[in-house]
Amino acid sequence: MARQNSVKIEYDGITFDSITEHNYYVYLKQIKEQEGIQEIIAHPVYEIIPAHIVQCTKYCDFGKVPSPKTGKPINCKRCGGKGHLERAATLFTPDFKVIYKDGHEEIIDVKGWVQGSFFLRKTIFESRYAQHVFIVKWDRVRGWVKK
Repeated sequence: MARQNSVKIEYDGITFDSITEHNYYVYLKQIKEQEGIQEIIAHPVYEIIPAHIVQCTKYCDFGKVPSPKTGKPINCKRCGGKGHLERAATLFTPDFKVIYKDGHEEIIDVKGWVQGSFFLRKTIFESRYAQHVFIVKWDRVRGWVKK
C-alpha cells in the first residue's frame, strides 16, 4: 500500500514526487526574499557515472559464438555481434538546487524516509561534484530540519 506522501502533486507547473517535497518547495518560495534566494530549481539532473562500454559477458570472440548446429560463428544474442555491451549514464536527480544571491548553491533532497540506493548515489554525486547534498526532513516540533 502506498503512503500518502508518495502521491504525486503538480504545483507551479512542476510535478512533485510527494506532498512533503511540494510543501518544502512552498516553504522555499515563502522564505525566498528573507534568505536571499535567487533561484529555486526543481529536479536538476546530474550525471554521476558516464555512459560506458563493458565487455560482453558471454564468452564470445569479438561478438561471435559458435552455432550449436553447424559450429560456424554467429552473432552473440546478448551483444548482437559487437563483443561489448553499452551501459547508459547513471543520473542523480535531487529534489532542489537552490542558488543564493551571493552565488553559493545548495543541493537539497527532501526525505520522509531514506530507501534504496540513495546514499550510494549521494556519495558518488558528492565525490564527483565536490558539493554536499543536504537532506531535509519535516519535524512536527522543529519544522524543516536540514542535515
